[in-house]
Amino acid sequence: MKNNELWFTLLSGAVSGALILGITGRMVIAIFSLITGNALNLSLRGILQSIFLGSIIGSIGGILLFIVINLFRINGFNSAILTGFILFIVSLFLAVVNGKFVLDISYTQFFTLIIVVMMFLLYGVFAVVLLHRFTGNRKLYS
Repeated sequence: MKNNELWFTLLSGAVSGALILGITGRMVIAIFSLITGNALNLSLRGILQSIFLGSIIGSIGGILLFIVINLFRINGFNSAILTGFILFIVSLFLAVVNGKFVLDISYTQFFTLIIVVMMFLLYGVFAVVLLHRFTGNRKLYS
């Protein structure tokens, strides 16, 4: 049962990552660039890269979800929020440039950071709902 559960969490993490972090993330970037007046740079290659990177990060999130559910015994939406938050913290290490974190304190940077945090939390909720859908477990509050 645990082996199937691992594969289901990886699958739900990858699908959720591709949909939420990949496609939705690319749409949010496009909308944000239109709002701020920056050049809209949409290409098929960029969209496919976003989907691929979203599924890779989502698979890592699936492993985190498996650990949260089985090791820490946290289920339901609590595991979703915890997984999304941990995955966001882990992905902050991708923002390291030249050995230091580069985060400005401008309004656009703060707004972008809030949107990214909400996307990772939405990823966690979607991954848990999809996992419960795959496993046939309809009870999210356990």
